[in-house]
Amino acid sequence: MVKVVILYPTPKDKAEFDRRYENEHIGIAKQIPNLRKLVVGNVTKVATGTGDYYRIAELHFDDEQTMAASIASEAGQRSRNHANEISTGGMPLRLVVHVPDA
Repeated sequence: MVKVVILYPTPKDKAEFDRRYENEHIGIAKQIPNLRKLVVGNVTKVATGTGDYYRIAELHFDDEQTMAASIASEAGQRSRNHANEISTGGMPLRLVVHVPDA
C-alpha cells in the first residue's frame, strides 16, 4: 500500500478553513478514483523538529502506480488545487509513504 500524507500549515482563519475543508474539500477528495481510505485529523503539537501544522490527511491507495494515476486524474487535480486554495497558512506539505505488507 502507498499513501499520500498531506500536512496543512495553520491557516490564517481556522474557522473558515474548517468550514471549507469539511463542507467542500472532503467531498472533492472522495471523488479521487481508486482512493481506498481517507483519514483526517487535527495536529495538536509538533513533538520534535519545527513546523506549524494544523491538519493532516492521509489518502490510501493500493500501490504507487495507482496513486500516481489517481492524483493525475481530473478529480485528483481538482482536489490538489482546492487544497492549495484553502491552505491560507502556506502550501501544504505532501509526502508519499510506502507501507510494507503486514
